[in-house]
Amino acid sequence: MMRDRPAFRIKPEILKTSEIQNRAEQLTLAYAEQVGLDAARLGISFQVVYEELIYPDYGIELQEGLDLGFDDYGKKYFGRFLPAENIVQIDRIISDDPNHPQRAFTYWHEVGGHGVLQGEWLRKQLKLHGGSGCIATTEHSLSFDVVNALERQANIFAARAGAPNWLLYHVVNETMDLTRPIRYVGPSKYSLQIRGRTETVTVKSFEHLCWIIGKRIQFRFGWLSAEALGYRIAETSMVKDFTNSRFELNRVATDRRSIPVFAAPVGEILAGMVS
Repeated sequence: MMRDRPAFRIKPEILKTSEIQNRAEQLTLAYAEQVGLDAARLGISFQVVYEELIYPDYGIELQEGLDLGFDDYGKKYFGRFLPAENIVQIDRIISDDPNHPQRAFTYWHEVGGHGVLQGEWLRKQLKLHGGSGCIATTEHSLSFDVVNALERQANIFAARAGAPNWLLYHVVNETMDLTRPIRYVGPSKYSLQIRGRTETVTVKSFEHLCWIIGKRIQFRFGWLSAEALGYRIAETSMVKDFTNSRFELNRVATDRRSIPVFAAPVGEILAGMVS
């Protein structure tokens, strides 16, 4: 939400979800190109991308260990972005706790979403209207059902930058040794191949299955939360919900076995994104 804002209401830049996602992918691809694909495929973390790419290219200053207080409803501020100063401030509840479940996503949300994606637009709007202010983020702002457009855009960017497609497909395929999509057919026990061994897990829902997979790959994504990774996995073709009639209605009969999307070499995925 916008704090200390002027009399006018800042309107977010009109962006399609696909455009926001593509900008996030391009940011991480620039990082992969800079450090080399082999190194990038080992994993990605906010801190490394910030130091190697974001700060040098965007000049976003990061201030940590602060007490940002609470909003009018008693919700703790996790972070805030000051567009005019190009500064992101992170509350110590996040910055000083490496095990906080929303730590990585908060950094991607503030620096990536508000700073990289929206920063230039917000500065132009403030300059145009002669205003000043900051965008403050609470735990609620990080929810994927948030209605505020600026926060929603920042969440979309953060989710995709924190777990870009080119890396997510590679890591899940490598970890799960996939030859076809994992089929969710309802609450039950599932046998999953994880790093060469069979693991039996009790699954409560489609989202829970995606969360379980996300939990196993957190270390490759700078300890992005299992919730955020599960959300991203649910967006892909690697896990399919066969309890949803949409999947049944949209299937097309064919005698030719198609190659799963996730089986494509990473090089092809990268080439498709940068072309």
